Amino acid sequence: MATTFQQVANNAIGTLDTTISASDTSVVLGSGEGALFPSSGSFHISIGTEILICTSRSSDTLTVSRAAESTTAAIHTAGAIVALNIISKHISDLNTAVNAVET
Repeated sequence: MATTFQQVANNAIGTLDTTISASDTSVVLGSGEGALFPSSGSFHISIGTEILICTSRSSDTLTVSRAAESTTAAIHTAGAIVALNIISKHISDLNTAVNAVET
């Protein structure tokens, strides 16, 4: 079975357009910044120390699952940095896929 990897992009960094609560599942980026992020598939973003999984993007709005990878959902204020990052899960998934091919 093929491994499904998270999407990545170079220099995908934006800012929150509005403050979000710890339970919000939509993240609105500054005008035009959504285009910096993948247009399909899922990917990880971080805001402060929270890691979120983006499950879809429509223009500048990201639909997310909160508190991924054992982080804690938090309030994030307008203007906070939103970044697509390589996280330890990406490396672990790659290691697992390579090990499966080598055995």
